[in-house]
Amino acid sequence: MKRYPKLKYPDHKKSNGLFASGEIFVQEKLDGANVRFTREAHLDEQYHTEDRDIVFGSRNVVYKNQKDERKSFAHAIRYIRETVPEEAIESIEDTIGGEVTIFGEAMHPHTLEYNFDNIPSVVGFDIWDHSRNKFVNPKDAEYFIEEVLGIEYSPILDVIDATEWDEYSVTVPESAYGDVKAEGLVLKNPATNVWSKIVRQDFKEKNSKTFGKSKKQQSSGAEKLSYQYITNARIRKSVHKLIDEGEYNSLEMKMMEQLPEVVIRDMAQEEAGNVFMKESWEIDTAESRSITSSRCARLLRKMINEKHFE
Repeated sequence: MKRYPKLKYPDHKKSNGLFASGEIFVQEKLDGANVRFTREAHLDEQYHTEDRDIVFGSRNVVYKNQKDERKSFAHAIRYIRETVPEEAIESIEDTIGGEVTIFGEAMHPHTLEYNFDNIPSVVGFDIWDHSRNKFVNPKDAEYFIEEVLGIEYSPILDVIDATEWDEYSVTVPESAYGDVKAEGLVLKNPATNVWSKIVRQDFKEKNSKTFGKSKKQQSSGAEKLSYQYITNARIRKSVHKLIDEGEYNSLEMKMMEQLPEVVIRDMAQEEAGNVFMKESWEIDTAESRSITSSRCARLLRKMINEKHFE
């Protein structure tokens, strides 16, 4: 099964070609957990079973054996098994001409307060075409996911000619799934096969709003790095990632054994270019790790006390 690529911001080198030609499809970026699925027939024969037609995975783990399926994804897996017959996936593969991986968002609580009583357990958003090694065109994916599989597709908010992007007003709308602003936007250019993202938190933080301390209170380079680039939203996301990937079954302080490193690595992967190219701080890396660890512990303890994750 294809692993969903980590999307970069439009100014990242891996997003080169996003605005080169063709059309850009704009979709809401969802705040849940990445789930993927395909037909069990595509697994090695040793993993085939008599009572399973569809195999699932989180972002990083393929559940080759049913006993490996994580409790946090139980609602999403049950929903797909009850909604999507194997024949529907096979029909898409017959049309496309080869194996596909279907991606969706498992809609369980993370950071945004969606209206969970009135949204499906899974919202689909992409299909990977293995034979062509590329994403299926978003309009075709919308048809396949909604009309063939029978599950909801993350709405296409707009379609813009790539050459007109500079004149396009980028705004993050209200979410389709609750009375909250969407987490951000996903930008998809099927002509160049470049997918990118814009995250709402960035709009706030890049315009001088930071979490925990104001910029005037950030005296050292280590503090600036931690408070401006390692946001509360990033820490919360990393907490939920540890649960979604099965490292922990629920919120607990034991997460601190891994959480600071997960947070720092996530920041480095996404923001290293901005830090090195736009900032001129002297950074004590040991101090930065210490500050980040303390912030992780405070926020994790707060999440546990609030019973943020059910």
